[in-house]
Amino acid sequence: MPNATSVTITDLRDPTAVGDEMELLDQDMVSLDKKPFRVSWVVLNLGPSALIFHSTSRRVRSETKTHPDRICFITVGPQSRGTLDGQTMRPEILFRAEPGVTTEVVVESGYRSLVFLISPAELKSQLRARGRGDEFHVPRGVEPVSLTTLGTRPFYGLGMRLIDAARRRPARFNDRAGARLSAHIELVELLLVTLGTDDQPKRTRRDRTGQTNNRIIKTAESFALEHVDRRPLVSDLCEATGVSERTLQYAFKDILGLTPTAYLIRLRLHRARSDLRLASAKTTTVTEVALEWGFWHFGDFSKAYAQCFGELPSKTLRRIR
Repeated sequence: MPNATSVTITDLRDPTAVGDEMELLDQDMVSLDKKPFRVSWVVLNLGPSALIFHSTSRRVRSETKTHPDRICFITVGPQSRGTLDGQTMRPEILFRAEPGVTTEVVVESGYRSLVFLISPAELKSQLRARGRGDEFHVPRGVEPVSLTTLGTRPFYGLGMRLIDAARRRPARFNDRAGARLSAHIELVELLLVTLGTDDQPKRTRRDRTGQTNNRIIKTAESFALEHVDRRPLVSDLCEATGVSERTLQYAFKDILGLTPTAYLIRLRLHRARSDLRLASAKTTTVTEVALEWGFWHFGDFSKAYAQCFGELPSKTLRRIR
């Protein structure tokens, strides 16, 4: 029987709808640009494994919780720029992520990535059969694998060929178990070849600084969300993170390119949009939602909202659902 959900193609222009649409990964996204937003996914579910292509037109920050039962292998396109938990992402590095771990990613416009998901048991079995069982371990958090020679290019190239085929003709995979199995085997074979070229990753001073700054932002962000009714100040974030205002400012500028204040405003705009998308104009007003998220000047709120999402908040609330 055909597997109707083998190929899923999604194009979004609303960052607050990401959690409604994403498969296999639990994701929350915030746009960091005041420009039109577009993000695309192609999910190719192969049964024992899955391949996910992701691209974005604008600078975004996302918080992603990986699949609870699968290891994630993450690679990026040759022109992509971004950080994963503060570590620089580049084509010669393959990242592997622990099942169920939450990662913080900041990417620039034009970003393209592939995520390959496979169960630890499947990966362990394949390595043991090749006499490489000592290479297997479940990653702790997110681990970079620095590769020699061609880096991740062959694996990325194969993944993109499969994604392009799935995008052009979804039925090729939806209706054919043999095609799904063949794609799974090819990806596993090339992944194991790629892992066999690994070298001990050398963490640069920039990576260490980035990871430290990312932890500061993550703590500050968690505190702000937990205490949003208190409208926390920058001084509250400094106390929560245990760093000075100068260090906090540097961390946000380094990772996000924004001040802490500007980012928290953007975060509250996203939460306001989520509320408006779910509300009814019969029972909710834009004013009520704006006040709930700490926007007291409604003209400024409408202007900032329109810059971020390309429409007025009243239009979001009136949209037929």
